[in-house]
Amino acid sequence: MRKYIAIVVGFGALFGGGYLLYNLFFNATTIHFMFVAGGGFLMFIGCFVIFDTIRKWNTPALSEKQEPVPIDAPSSGSIEEKNTVKSNSYIGRHWRGENSLAWAYWINLFLLNLVTVILITMIQKQTDFFDELVPWALLSISTIGISVWSCVGVWRSATVSIDRAKIKIPKRNAFWAYTAKAMVVIRVLQMLAVWIPTVKDLGTFYELRNSDINTQFFIQYAAESDVILNGYINSKSVEAVIKAFNDDPKRTALVMNSPGGLLINAYDLADFVGAQKLLVAAKGDCSSSCLLILGAAETALVTADTKLTFHHPEAIADFVSEGVKAELSEEIEEYYRRFRNYGVPEDKLEKYRHDKLTHLSIGEAYNAYLVDQVWKPESNQFIDVKEYCKQEDCFKEPLKTPLAEDDNLERAQELTAIELRKELPMKIDEFTTLVNVTSEGPTLVYHYILDVLKGEVELSEFKAKTKERLNISVCSIDDMKLMLEDGGGYKYSYKGSGGEFIADFTITNADCS
Repeated sequence: MRKYIAIVVGFGALFGGGYLLYNLFFNATTIHFMFVAGGGFLMFIGCFVIFDTIRKWNTPALSEKQEPVPIDAPSSGSIEEKNTVKSNSYIGRHWRGENSLAWAYWINLFLLNLVTVILITMIQKQTDFFDELVPWALLSISTIGISVWSCVGVWRSATVSIDRAKIKIPKRNAFWAYTAKAMVVIRVLQMLAVWIPTVKDLGTFYELRNSDINTQFFIQYAAESDVILNGYINSKSVEAVIKAFNDDPKRTALVMNSPGGLLINAYDLADFVGAQKLLVAAKGDCSSSCLLILGAAETALVTADTKLTFHHPEAIADFVSEGVKAELSEEIEEYYRRFRNYGVPEDKLEKYRHDKLTHLSIGEAYNAYLVDQVWKPESNQFIDVKEYCKQEDCFKEPLKTPLAEDDNLERAQELTAIELRKELPMKIDEFTTLVNVTSEGPTLVYHYILDVLKGEVELSEFKAKTKERLNISVCSIDDMKLMLEDGGGYKYSYKGSGGEFIADFTITNADCS
């Protein structure tokens, strides 16, 4: 009866551990720890109980056993001779299988990998996989190396144990050694199930990190109060915006022209906006994460022609593994939770979830508690949306750009120059001031003065870095890209503080291809 109970208990433990191992292939974020701490242990015990019971059933009676041979009987001694030269290093001894099987398995495989998983979990909670891509890659390689070292050492220790059991007289049972090898095989399968998608994710995020969403942005300054973010919301742009406000506490307004960006970085900016009680204005394009920043602001402004777009972000998880999808899904739920906290009604959020993109008029954004006032930059007027809606149809599509109203490129650029000159001079950064904007046919020309003399500028470095920065900034703004595609251009001319010409750069559609 005891044998049958042992078999049932053994199979129960075996299938319990197997269940945890099975789930590894579907939830690699938590099951890694569960397998090492629970599944592996249960399977090891289950194998032991089953095979030990079978061994006892097949063990011959005492009377059938051979008489033991005296302990001083000669033996081949080959195994002992193999291990007479010990490695000096702890790493080398384990790698060559010179440790006892119990030490190799429980300390160098089970315990070491358990500690590794706990440390990785703690690090993961404190760092951003996307922002710290290189450290994560190094950590992944190190972890794989530790696992390979652990498995090879256990396998070799088990082989030594099996060989020794064969030459002992009477022969010893090699059950534990074979079981350890079985556990190494399971461990290798578990490693493959975890690290193959992880390596895939590293490659995917490397490509994403070097794509437009993480590189194309630039920061400007206007008057004494405004910080302007053009381009994507990512770790670098958010860091630059926060630094700009911290460096100059007199600045109290954030102006955004952004197609959105990375949720986790947008949350940091939204928290900063809320804590500092910044005024946030959207001008040009405000989509996805940009709309979230508007909602976080104590006062949110938009221009009459701002394109407001709510983006349902779940599609961003399609290109990664199941484990990363689970983490991204938490960020997405946080996205909607924040909109609820900002006052957006639940029925509107459900409506926005239905479509990938939802374009909002000023009136619709106001009813969703995302917009408070309409900003007229030409006169620097701020009109309450209710008052604005009495004068204009605030539920119609955003006003069209001059190019859409007048298909003449030269006329469109001339009108743009006239509008921009109303806001000049504009301080771009501590060394650069935009003093004039003109048009030369289909090309819009920006005239800058640098707060340095020409002789103080390293021309080759200035030209290389400025050209790269301008390409990124122009090509990241939808309206400017459309103008380039229609045959327009943008020219940037720089002079020194003494009025001497330094350099100019022209951006065409070819620069964005």
